[in-house]
Amino acid sequence: MLMIGLFVLLTFSETLEGPGPVLLAAVLGVSLPSGILLGFLMARRIWSRCMPEGTHRTKPAYWLIPILILVPSVGFSVVRLVSLHSVFLQSVFLAYFGEFGVFATVVFGMVLFERRVGCHLSIIRDPSFWPRWVEYRVEPAHV
Repeated sequence: MLMIGLFVLLTFSETLEGPGPVLLAAVLGVSLPSGILLGFLMARRIWSRCMPEGTHRTKPAYWLIPILILVPSVGFSVVRLVSLHSVFLQSVFLAYFGEFGVFATVVFGMVLFERRVGCHLSIIRDPSFWPRWVEYRVEPAHV
């Protein structure tokens, strides 16, 4: 991930001079632990809602789908067309790369929580195309 980020960053900046690689390392240094912490806290929240019965049902968050698709794909293109300043474009790229680093490491935080508590968290959704509910389930790990 670091090598892909460096390649894209150097492609836009066209030079090894400047704060680009240092900023990329700083963004990764902050986003990776933040993603692990976010995943740990999300798993803890799911576990606390499921704990008495072992299951928890909720409605799916459909409003989140357009945000997750449109912001990374369209946002960078719009900023690139509007902005001609390479520093601003570089900072937007670093923000998107940091967001990707956080989302990529959320799973590791969830796994860390599962190991610590000794359970397995699973998500089961309604089999229809547009699900009516999403069920979270907690099962002991030693079964």
